[in-house]
Amino acid sequence: FEGLELLRKLDLTGNRIQLTHSSPAFYHLPSLEELRLGFNMLGPSVSASDFSMLSTLKLLDLQFNDLKELDEAVYSNHDTLETLLLCHNPRFRCDEAMRLWFEDRGPGCVVCRT
Repeated sequence: FEGLELLRKLDLTGNRIQLTHSSPAFYHLPSLEELRLGFNMLGPSVSASDFSMLSTLKLLDLQFNDLKELDEAVYSNHDTLETLLLCHNPRFRCDEAMRLWFEDRGPGCVVCRT
């Protein structure tokens, strides 16, 4: 994604994407506010390193990815994150830290709903 530093929205829904944790996939997108990754092949887990450079992220869509785990740093290190969509990941379970963190975010976040 080099050369797209001003990109604000990216929809990669349904592209059979698999993230490799060796290098941040979205490193060159510092202005990104909305990232849609639903209906891909991200499971069983997502690492914080995949999203570490997205300091302006407001919406992260991870629906339908057969996720089982989500690194706490994926959401807790992003102060701008308003909405996290985790619907339809039947093996995913919220832990208490995630529930408490998102309670502070209000009803705009969709968390742990199947």
